[in-house]
Amino acid sequence: MATAIWAFVGNVTERQLDGFEVRASDGSIGTVDKATYEVDASYIVVDTGPWIFAKRVLLPAGVIQRVERDAGIVHVGRSKDEIRSAPEFEGGSVTNAYRDRLGRYYGGGADATPPASARSGGKQVAGRDRHAPDERTRDELYEQAKRLGIEGRSKMNKRELARAVARAEGAKASSGSKAAKANPIEVQRFLDGVRYPTRKGDLLQEAKSSGASAEVRSTLERLPDKRFEAPTEVSEAIGKLSRRA
Repeated sequence: MATAIWAFVGNVTERQLDGFEVRASDGSIGTVDKATYEVDASYIVVDTGPWIFAKRVLLPAGVIQRVERDAGIVHVGRSKDEIRSAPEFEGGSVTNAYRDRLGRYYGGGADATPPASARSGGKQVAGRDRHAPDERTRDELYEQAKRLGIEGRSKMNKRELARAVARAEGAKASSGSKAAKANPIEVQRFLDGVRYPTRKGDLLQEAKSSGASAEVRSTLERLPDKRFEAPTEVSEAIGKLSRRA
């Protein structure tokens, strides 16, 4: 079993994470109930509460992308569906057999594709089961990313390209219907790198490079083409969109 999936990366250190909010790529999933910091065996246990998965889930440390310590937020590079379909965590001690299965699932090994029963409710993206391994080569994915106008594609590995392309293809497939409006909090999650003052085009570029959903991008596209002095002005403008709808 590869150990990288069980090791913290980036700005994550052995400082306390208990109680932090955990956000998947498509929204919050709960709070950290427990965190371990063993060498090549680190993980967090997330209490999802009765309103999300109604259970606790175990996430290897390697799926954590970054931690906002001041805000108390742990960002996880997996979707809610991916986490929901992972091998079930029964609680109690973590056995070697369970670690192996979970490591293969999140690390892209033999258990990485959920069973058909778990995929049956998943969305199809451009005729492709989004949980199924993408068999296109990196060059093919790169060319598709180029056609879709995905930012930062030249720095992505095959796995990152596959995810970015899947998101973009899903947004394109649903472009025929009106995208739902995102609320200001959802939008601001993808604008951490913006320097103010700024304009709508810069907001859109930052959101795209951060992997924002179609709803977030659609909301930003509807903003007035003006100079925004601070994040609060962006949030206020989004609120006005909601009131006019």
